[in-house]
Amino acid sequence: MTSDTAPSGTSSASSTYSTLPAWGAFSGDWLGWLTNGTGLGSPQWVQYQFTSGKVVKSYAIIPWSSDSWPDRNLTEWHLDGSNDGSSWTTLDTRTRGVSTTRDPKWRWTIWEPKYFSCANSTSYTYYRLVITANGGNAYVGLQHFELYVTP
Repeated sequence: MTSDTAPSGTSSASSTYSTLPAWGAFSGDWLGWLTNGTGLGSPQWVQYQFTSGKVVKSYAIIPWSSDSWPDRNLTEWHLDGSNDGSSWTTLDTRTRGVSTTRDPKWRWTIWEPKYFSCANSTSYTYYRLVITANGGNAYVGLQHFELYVTP
């Protein structure tokens, strides 16, 4: 993406840092998305609205600069789907506690995507990644977020 509405679809987020908007998480140049630094007093989210319904069965996340800012790394999140942007269905939930951060399957390495699948067979127009916990930093962000659409 090159803006919140180009080339197609619409991206948005709960909050954004001035130079790292929601569409940055979906951009091909890995711009990234970062919140405005208000922390996780309430969940932070980034979402994408397709121009028509799509079935998403997997997704990938690259966290925000995991080597430089490991406390910004995601530790808990869920992926939701919606057809109206108001009523959401949780499609996947992930939780990892501080005690499991040494487990290689949860260790975030800079620029390394982690792939996740969900048992979704419903077409949704909106998909939203809701981040409910990170390593304790006031900023929450993603270097990249991909949704894989089933043909």
